[in-house]
Amino acid sequence: MRKGLKPDDLGDLLELPLVAVLATYRRDGTVLLSPVWNEWRDDGFDVMTGSRNVKAQHLRRDPRASIVVCDDGPPYRGIEVRATARLSTPADRSRAEATTC
Repeated sequence: MRKGLKPDDLGDLLELPLVAVLATYRRDGTVLLSPVWNEWRDDGFDVMTGSRNVKAQHLRRDPRASIVVCDDGPPYRGIEVRATARLSTPADRSRAEATTC
C-alpha cells in the first residue's frame, strides 16, 4: 500500500461515479460502515445524508470519520481519507445535510 498519495496521483478515480464507504463511530466505539454517494470537491469529500440519519448523529457526537473510494476492477485504484468531518446544510435546501471529510 502506497501512502502519501495526492489526488492527482489517482488519475480520474475521484471523478468517477463510484460508491464510497464512510466509517463513523457508534457510542460504544464500534465502527459503522455505510455505502454513500460522494463528490470530491475543494480537496475533500462531500457526502449527503439526512440530518436525522444515524451517520449524522454519530458525527455530531464524534466527528472522526474515514472514507474509502476504490475501483472494483483493474487497476484497483483506491484512496482512504481519515478526517474530522464538518456537518453543514447546503444553500440549496433540497439537498440533505452535507458531511465534508
